[in-house]
Amino acid sequence: MTRRMPGPWRRPILRLRRHLAAMLMTATLLSFALVAVALLAYRIPGIEAESRLAQAHAVEAMRKRLESLLQRHRGRLSLLEQVIDAAPQADATAVLDGGIGASGDGGDSGVLRALYRVSAQGRITAVGLPPPLRPQREDLLGNDMSGNPLLQALNGPVDASWSVLYPSLLNGEPSAAVAQRDAHGD
Repeated sequence: MTRRMPGPWRRPILRLRRHLAAMLMTATLLSFALVAVALLAYRIPGIEAESRLAQAHAVEAMRKRLESLLQRHRGRLSLLEQVIDAAPQADATAVLDGGIGASGDGGDSGVLRALYRVSAQGRITAVGLPPPLRPQREDLLGNDMSGNPLLQALNGPVDASWSVLYPSLLNGEPSAAVAQRDAHGD
């Protein structure tokens, strides 16, 4: 018959059991942590590639929408040019004012804030403005725009130029601008 020894002999056995349980838990947690780190290390480049691809698709879609919008407004400018060419020079300002408020969807698009007709010599000959800004028209008529970088870009073979950070002539705030040369050089 075996007897258990009372006292201190029993305690080391319990400590050993706890110690082994703690080591087993530590080994299990460590193996889970290593597997998680390995999965992350394997998966992070794939996640980055997927993210970049999604961003590239979003940028391409935005580029197409912006290009479509710009082409639509460029078409509006061509139509306004045809109307101005057919109308007397005195009606050019009224035509440009109408071009500010007109949009393809029947409402005020709010995109075009001002339209300028600039002569081949660089002088503003007509200005289209929304009603609240029309008192500024007289200040703009006759201004020399020949040194304007947007208009100087038209000196080459291009018929239109765009500027993303163009300082507005009305308030100096940065805005997008387009310049398009017509058949008369205006």
